[in-house]
Amino acid sequence: MADEPPPDLVDALAKVFRDSDGDLALVSTALIENDRAWSTPATKIRNPSEFVLAAKRAIGNMPNDPGQILGVVTRSECPCGSRWAERLRDAALSGPRRSR
Repeated sequence: MADEPPPDLVDALAKVFRDSDGDLALVSTALIENDRAWSTPATKIRNPSEFVLAAKRAIGNMPNDPGQILGVVTRSECPCGSRWAERLRDAALSGPRRSR
């Protein structure tokens, strides 16, 4: 979705929440079934490198050698090229991010 989702979608989900007495499974289903949820670009989805790096940061397990992360990601099917590997290495060496 977006940082600022469409107001009509928010209203529709809020109605499902109220009508179902807060059943989050029904709210999730309503979101997934709504066409608006799929009409915007998937900008909030992480690529494999971002996912592995974020997981390592979240558990406080950043390796001293960025090759440990690069090895996992380069075995994935991401056709990103060498600049991508350089950016990942730099991000791994930069330490935790405080905000995103």
